[in-house]
Amino acid sequence: MSPSGLQKVLQGSQPFPATRTKLERWYQEHRSGGPDSAREEAIQFLLRGVPPSRRKQARKEIWSALGRDCPPQQDDVDAGGNAQD
Repeated sequence: MSPSGLQKVLQGSQPFPATRTKLERWYQEHRSGGPDSAREEAIQFLLRGVPPSRRKQARKEIWSALGRDCPPQQDDVDAGGNAQD
């Protein structure tokens, strides 16, 4: 995106659809550490309605349904930095 194009968007003009898609992709990748971070935030929101005893398994099932490996959470990692199951 050119500097003048960015300036126009910041001033309120509508970007072309392809530019908008690129801006949305960039935002998702940079706003919170990458696409998986955004997915994890959404999954955590969904898990609020799941009983605490089922959340860990439900989280794994959601990641699997997305076709992705379930990244370890802080409480899934031991003191040596190794993932626990």
